Amino acid sequence: MKLTTGLCVGLAMAVPAVQANLVANGNFEQPASLAAVPGYQYLPNNDTSVMGWTSISDGIGEESYLMNKNRSNGSYVPRVYEGIYGLALNTGNAIQTSVSLVAGTTYDLSFWARANVSGASPLQIEIAGNSLTMANAVTFTQFIYHFNASAADSSALLKFFNPSTSGGNRVWALDAISLEAAPVPLPAATWTFLSGLMGFLALSKRKALAA
Repeated sequence: MKLTTGLCVGLAMAVPAVQANLVANGNFEQPASLAAVPGYQYLPNNDTSVMGWTSISDGIGEESYLMNKNRSNGSYVPRVYEGIYGLALNTGNAIQTSVSLVAGTTYDLSFWARANVSGASPLQIEIAGNSLTMANAVTFTQFIYHFNASAADSSALLKFFNPSTSGGNRVWALDAISLEAAPVPLPAATWTFLSGLMGFLALSKRKALAA
């Protein structure tokens, strides 16, 4: 019984813990108040109507907008990766939020994005002072960035910016954003111990059955 309990504890240690998404409302599903008609909501400069996010607009041309994929003409279906809502990041516009980072922790930033046209400029991303770019992709593509937080920051900036010039429908669709602490792999010695323990239990069971 004690050995069985020990094995259960060991196996529990071996199963990676489910990591929490540090990005609030990373799929833009809240506050879920945008109806299918008209199906879009413009986000002017410093707008915070999309929970957890702030829209930054250059005031030139069309602003970024929230999309409801159930819009009557169906035009937003291919522009929302998951759920009901997605974000259209227009030219010269940005969307940003803040996340809490722990010094020395390794994180995985992940999101799905696509450009309306091949002429859109690469999407620019900023996370905790790290500047990144995502090459143009006209179908939804997952972007993953692995980094280590060099310092603690309770309000680290996470920002997405579309540097394309106005005109030509150069819009980036953005969805399913997550930031999670990367799983810490178990030392090889742990796996060796668990393998040996399982073998010992199997041998003990065979002996008990033979007795």
